[in-house]
Amino acid sequence: MSNNKNFSSNVNYSNDITQTFWGQVASYISNIFSPPLVVIYGILISTYYIDTSSRWVWATLFIMLFVLPPTLYVVSLLKKSQIKDFHMNVRNERVKPLLVMLINTLVGVGIFYALGTPKFFIVFTLCCLISVLLMFFFTLSWKISGHGLAAGGLCVILITTMHEAAIPFTVIVPIIAWSRVKLCRHTVLQTVAGVILGFLTFGIPLYLTGLI
Repeated sequence: MSNNKNFSSNVNYSNDITQTFWGQVASYISNIFSPPLVVIYGILISTYYIDTSSRWVWATLFIMLFVLPPTLYVVSLLKKSQIKDFHMNVRNERVKPLLVMLINTLVGVGIFYALGTPKFFIVFTLCCLISVLLMFFFTLSWKISGHGLAAGGLCVILITTMHEAAIPFTVIVPIIAWSRVKLCRHTVLQTVAGVILGFLTFGIPLYLTGLI
């Protein structure tokens, strides 16, 4: 029998997998590297390496504007039982939160631009905007992996700021991808597509603006 039902937009995911040892490991990895946390990891690590005045002020403002509002919105949906879990494993549940995230990111980019934010942070926010926009349109018909996208974007950011020292950290990409497939939250194709989208939406703007 096919396992495609595991990836249906209306499926209720079983807890059987998370009761196994490797299922629990995969669950921990998915939580530790959830997209909001990965964005925070990326901005904090890159801020440490870039030479920009008041960089920690900008990093803090970034988290407050771009990460906290959509995360708190998702938490509120969870408390109201409008979504089944924080990762929104049912595709249709992702559409409204992603739309809110898109609007929030667009407003945040405008605020950063108006404040005369340093170049790196402006480009970082534009990468996030492009990622959320494409993620939103993909989600209308296909459940691309947000974890994969975040992992791919994080790798690009680390390589941009840490250079060769970032290479060992690229191992997180297959680890995160494995966790999502192990938990039956995504197919291999959906996860790989997310990673590629992350590489492109962060890599191309950073390259075009001379930051890579």
